[in-house]
Amino acid sequence: MIGIIGAMQEEVSALLNKAEITKENKLLDTVFYEGIIEGKEVVILQGGIGKVNSAICVSLLLTNYDIDYVINIGSAGGLKQEQNVGDVVVSNAVAYHDVDLSAFARPQGELPDLPRFISADKGLVKKASQILDGMGIQENVGLIVSGDQFISQENQVSKIKNDFPEALCSEMEAASVGHTCYKYNIPFIITRSLSDVFGKGASSIQFDEYLKVASEQSARLCIELIKD
Repeated sequence: MIGIIGAMQEEVSALLNKAEITKENKLLDTVFYEGIIEGKEVVILQGGIGKVNSAICVSLLLTNYDIDYVINIGSAGGLKQEQNVGDVVVSNAVAYHDVDLSAFARPQGELPDLPRFISADKGLVKKASQILDGMGIQENVGLIVSGDQFISQENQVSKIKNDFPEALCSEMEAASVGHTCYKYNIPFIITRSLSDVFGKGASSIQFDEYLKVASEQSARLCIELIKD
């Protein structure tokens, strides 16, 4: 069974519209939609916004279902000027941009007993890259960073770029999804369609305007990933 998690209703709805849902199972306040996509058993859920919400929901997913791998879909803010809204970022790794234990001589983002960069499944990353090339969608494979902020200010972006110059986008759930999967030893991949790019217009306005487009892009890629 494949576990698919998105943060927002728009992101999950775009996928539910393309799935054959056979059962709904409510755990705590989260609905787990069980069904079929491309002949494969899936369970889809809206994990909520932020690191704690997503970690709780992935834990519920992995303790209540026999999951082969996790796909985390959604939107993000681009950090590179050459990017455009609608581009897709695929994680080769995830990290926390807002974890700071520098007082203990640890680099930004590093927690004890956890890799600073949590690697996504290499096979899934390779497949996603090939799919996007075939779909003609601009893709970037690299680091996705997470923190509990919507990034819209110059000082926020500057700090992320200073601490993680290789980061392609920022959002609020990827690192905690990867962290939880790492603890459970479950393969994962994060895909993000860019709903805004810093420096190319007001981020909040871009986000509201392009969220639906970004959600559809993520859903398309997710379905292609599920296929054999």
